[in-house]
Amino acid sequence: MAARPDPARAERDFIARQPMGRLATVDDITPLVVYLLSEESRYVSGQAMLVDGGATI
Repeated sequence: MAARPDPARAERDFIARQPMGRLATVDDITPLVVYLLSEESRYVSGQAMLVDGGATI
């Protein structure tokens, strides 16, 4: 976005295209990381886990 002529506008346009209407925060990503580091995920393998706010359909 920084390479665009108007970076602030590029960021607003990007956010407007997100289904959740905002960018992710650390708090959005942390629960999946904690799960994957926990014993509860011991049988999980070979999965793509998406934390993208609905951007991937």
